[in-house]
Amino acid sequence: MQVERDDLQEELEDLAEHADRAEHTVRKLDTELKDVRAAMDASRDKYDSRVSDLNGEINRGSSKYYKGLTCVTNKLNAHRNYVINLQKELEEPKKELETLQGETADIAEMVKAQWRRIWWQCVPTLPLR
Repeated sequence: MQVERDDLQEELEDLAEHADRAEHTVRKLDTELKDVRAAMDASRDKYDSRVSDLNGEINRGSSKYYKGLTCVTNKLNAHRNYVINLQKELEEPKKELETLQGETADIAEMVKAQWRRIWWQCVPTLPLR
């Protein structure tokens, strides 16, 4: 019975030693897990910070380009309105030009007709040679 008791005692000591090693491994893994979680939190914070910085840059850039686009659009609209106004101003002179061209054509026809009439009036009185 003493041998059995000694065997059990030895087995108990082996189990205690195994339990100590397992507890040491668990503490070591727990420490490593805490380190990994801390590194993950630090990486997440760094990532969140970078994303926030990039979003800020995007917002500033889009605001800058939006202002530039608005400025260009306003200038384009002003030039378009200027051209429209010039076209409106040209309509009256174009009408006047067309009227004057019509009157000039009429006067030219009248001059030709007068010239022919004067010519035919003068021709019969010209001496024949």
